[in-house]
Amino acid sequence: MNILSIGNSFSCDATAYLKEICSCGGISDVFIHNMAIGGCSLERHLNELNSGAYSYTLEINGKGARLAALAEEINAYDWDIITMQQASTWSGKPETYEPHLTQLIEYVNEHKTNPNARLAWNMTWAYQSDFEKDMFAQYARNQDVMYHAIITTVQNKIQTRKDFSYIMPCGTAIQNARTSYVGDTLTRDGYHMSDLGRVITSYTWLATFLNEPLTEINLTKVNDTLTLTDQDKAMILEAVNNAIKNPFAVTNSTYTEAK
Repeated sequence: MNILSIGNSFSCDATAYLKEICSCGGISDVFIHNMAIGGCSLERHLNELNSGAYSYTLEINGKGARLAALAEEINAYDWDIITMQQASTWSGKPETYEPHLTQLIEYVNEHKTNPNARLAWNMTWAYQSDFEKDMFAQYARNQDVMYHAIITTVQNKIQTRKDFSYIMPCGTAIQNARTSYVGDTLTRDGYHMSDLGRVITSYTWLATFLNEPLTEINLTKVNDTLTLTDQDKAMILEAVNNAIKNPFAVTNSTYTEAK
């Protein structure tokens, strides 16, 4: 798979361990580019198409990182999958999607070099309940309010379109995991994913692209900060598969007590 993500720090989080996870599962031919501007909205993506404001991260590991124009990268490779997302602040605000979403889709479809490239939508996650930044106030500083705003917006603005072949339900996978023994601890700063959160979202992308439930969690160690226990793996498997099965509703975890 050749994957281009048009996003921000949340797309970087969501794919942080995707290549490593694929490799552990015997899938070696995965090429990922994240075109990211911090906090970038759909509207700003359109405004920045030809600017050099994007942090271009090759293969997720930072090697060869440079600034580049999004327009340049869309036609740089024969992408198989091109992903989009709204900025997390506006992800549950349907009035912020148009006309920018339609215009971005039209631009990508016009300029992609692979006519069979499929579009995918990254459904992001609600902030941690104790997140203190002002942007959370739009959702009454309530995680449940934000989560439901996100899923309702995706149902009305994304699921109803024929443009998207995939919707990655990362927000639901994270919300499922939050009902487990790990609780509301899956961010490193209130909104960006922790290493465990990144593993969950990366597996969500993989399961979505495979279009089938995961059968096992192959990844065991994430750099020097996280080693997944058997219980962690079972919880992740459950959270992701339930999100794939029910992408717009929380499924409570059966792993409620840490062992």
